[in-house]
Amino acid sequence: MYHEIFNDIVEIMQQDYAGCKDKMGWDYPDIFKSKLAKLEQQNELNPNSFVELVNDYLIDFKDYHVYFKLKSDSSYKERTVGFCVRRYKDKLYVTDVTHEKRLQIGDIIHSINGYSIQQLVDLHKRELIETEAEREDWTTVLRKYNICHVNREGKQYRLKLQFYESQNRQSVYKIESLNQETLLMTISDFTNPDSIRQMIEENDGLLRNTEHLIIDVRNNAGGSDTSFRALIPFIFSEGTGTYQLDDKYDMAFHATERNCQLMIDKFQQSLKNIKDKFVKRSIQALMKKWEENRGKGFVKFNDITEKKFTITGTVKPKNIIILIDTLTASSAEIFADICKLSSKVQIVGRPTSGMNDYANLTCMTWNDTFELWYPTSRLTCLDHSHMTTSRVEPDIYIPWTPEHIHKDKDIKCALKLLEKQRKVPIDK
Repeated sequence: MYHEIFNDIVEIMQQDYAGCKDKMGWDYPDIFKSKLAKLEQQNELNPNSFVELVNDYLIDFKDYHVYFKLKSDSSYKERTVGFCVRRYKDKLYVTDVTHEKRLQIGDIIHSINGYSIQQLVDLHKRELIETEAEREDWTTVLRKYNICHVNREGKQYRLKLQFYESQNRQSVYKIESLNQETLLMTISDFTNPDSIRQMIEENDGLLRNTEHLIIDVRNNAGGSDTSFRALIPFIFSEGTGTYQLDDKYDMAFHATERNCQLMIDKFQQSLKNIKDKFVKRSIQALMKKWEENRGKGFVKFNDITEKKFTITGTVKPKNIIILIDTLTASSAEIFADICKLSSKVQIVGRPTSGMNDYANLTCMTWNDTFELWYPTSRLTCLDHSHMTTSRVEPDIYIPWTPEHIHKDKDIKCALKLLEKQRKVPIDK
């Protein structure tokens, strides 16, 4: 079973993945086929070890939009070390604790299995991918080791790492008051258009009467571009205007037979759960395009991916700050880029993930246990550049430091900006 699935994955990545032509020859399937056979011989092959092996194979495509996982409703569960870290100089700082209750946010990891953090950076450049400390993802690296040396308020101790069953992250869509003139809106993802629309509608009066709005998408991993449609009018100034995103978002869809069928199946399932009429029409238009172009390879869906749009804005909020981070990804990056077109918006934080070179994910499943998620669209500007082009840069860059753990420096900066703008509005 495992060998057949792995062969399917290799075929998909070499033929159906939107980056298959750009990244031809980047992968080394034979190496991982040998590793798979070795795991089988040692009786160590199981769903979890298979997931780890496949994701190790996928690393060489250098695309965060590509991942292999256990289905959430599978009898087998994803494994996690139960905490997240971010590197600053030669130390790892615990930024979040989900399951590993022996750790606290703010704890410092100064070595792992006897290796200094800098040694681990040098050893795992392939897995970390990024070259800037604040952008590194240590999830894969931490799973390879079992002993951390931790410093907490000057006291050092040894921690044996454990694995825990991963749980789906709970969505957060909320609006709260920071002061009499400022609201804070937190959106953890753009996966549920109905819930986001409901939040906007329930707080319509508040939004139309507040002076300032801060929108936090720093941990927003994306979802669907249609999910933020109800929010867009509040982002732009009063009156009707026509806006256009850069040509960098011009894209082609890889309409292979497999991709067409998977996307149509995915859309049909989505339509069962979505109430928003605009979202439904958008999905139905996409379904039609996939069907019309079945088997044609890379094709532009020009009439439904138009980047020019008309917006009727609102008087208030008068000033808006969008908070972004390296964890802001996928459709959240497009949201931030659209917001940049507004004269009343400033972007604060760190450059986003830059995931949208290859986007519009589909999913292949096996035995109701495994899922491979991969992009089906490719930005056409990659014809002229192999560099990541979809990263959104902040207007005001705030480097990540350990101070962020206990003090929200980004919101503090946003509030200072808004205080200045009480008398001097932003004029881009």
